[in-house]
Amino acid sequence: MEAKVRNSREAPVDGGREWPCVKFCQIDVNKPEEVAKFVVWLCGVKDPSEWQDNAEHDLNPQDLLETLWSWQGAPRKRMGKLCWQLLVKNNSTRYFDQQFTYDLHWLERQAFDCGRILSPVQKKLRWVLEGFRERRMKDHFIGQGSWGEEWLLPPQQAAYVRKQLRNVRPDLVEESSNYEDALRYYILPYFEVVCTDSSRVYIGRHQENGVACLWIEDGSGKKYPLSHTTFPFDHVPGTGFSWGYFGGGPSALSLSILADSAAGDLEIAKTLKFPFIEEILAKISWNGDFKLSHKKVLQWLKTKNIRQEELTKAEQHVNALKGVHEKDLAEQKERLKQIQEMGGLRMQRFDIVPLDFESALYVDLMHMFERSGWVLHCSRCEQPVACERSPRGNRQRARWVAGRPIYHESCFKEHRLDRKRVYWAERSKKQSFRASERQRARERRKA
Repeated sequence: MEAKVRNSREAPVDGGREWPCVKFCQIDVNKPEEVAKFVVWLCGVKDPSEWQDNAEHDLNPQDLLETLWSWQGAPRKRMGKLCWQLLVKNNSTRYFDQQFTYDLHWLERQAFDCGRILSPVQKKLRWVLEGFRERRMKDHFIGQGSWGEEWLLPPQQAAYVRKQLRNVRPDLVEESSNYEDALRYYILPYFEVVCTDSSRVYIGRHQENGVACLWIEDGSGKKYPLSHTTFPFDHVPGTGFSWGYFGGGPSALSLSILADSAAGDLEIAKTLKFPFIEEILAKISWNGDFKLSHKKVLQWLKTKNIRQEELTKAEQHVNALKGVHEKDLAEQKERLKQIQEMGGLRMQRFDIVPLDFESALYVDLMHMFERSGWVLHCSRCEQPVACERSPRGNRQRARWVAGRPIYHESCFKEHRLDRKRVYWAERSKKQSFRASERQRARERRKA
């Protein structure tokens, strides 16, 4: 029996995709830390650096959709934005751009009132899913199948879902591609320094539309737009930055300024990114102009033990990288030039656009029922497990029909931990086991 528990080959059987509506029902909305993790999970995208080998499992259409589209065009990212706006009670896009961050600590502070705001939403969604589970059990008993209509929701729950879906609109979503996708996610392992003047100054100003523009100005007054690190073509040079708070814009500005001052070395910039925001960028008023000299940045780097010797080594490292990537970078710049001459590229697709967070949850619920061959239930949390019409989905249904348990991935991990706790609790009750463990401890101490 002991060997069976310790060497069990039981594996989790889930749909392969986590649906936000189900995950929202699993979290404790009274805990800001769980709500913050849920928002970050919604906004999570697949790192384009993982696409280098073009492996088939990496090019998941859902991952591509969430990564390539903005907050208005990617369903999960849009839901994350709507959830955050509901928590902070501000629907302004500009406020979102200025205040939203992936930092969990800051998100927890912004979600301090999450229990009062999200509890009614979660309670209603759980009521709908519980009604679906009860109706499914009754339909299974009476033999109701999909040869006619497959009834999914009881009348009251169905009416509430219809009410929420009236708050959505079908739309043709369109946005600029910024740059060609193959170029936009081009990774550069160093920062390209365009101005080496020791008296250069980093200057930033807000345009009439509120967008901040950053550039480098040398001693003669010549201006160079400030580029982004790592993904140099992700934004138009000089844009995508901000200051005066903790967020994505200041984070990008911190990396670019530090990398430019450190001869293009990204390791130094990434290591000191957060201290630079906290000590320098966050103290500058976000609605005013930005001005910071290169000499002041070097002085700040000295306080972090980055002196001329370290900067010289960093420059040598960057020069070695340039020898490898210089030709490729020139090709990417030529491609960018041709794209700009064409007038840029755009993306379009049809979508169902929700107007608030709760209706976004029910759009996700609709897609879950629509795209799944079967919707079963987790044996631990009793929340839905969506199964696609595939060999794996058929195995899931076979397990369910045979009375064997199926789990979400997270629930299966907890299930295995529970079994281990029970197993070791039973073993620890035996006097012989405790004596053998004490003997092993004595031998380890002697060794």
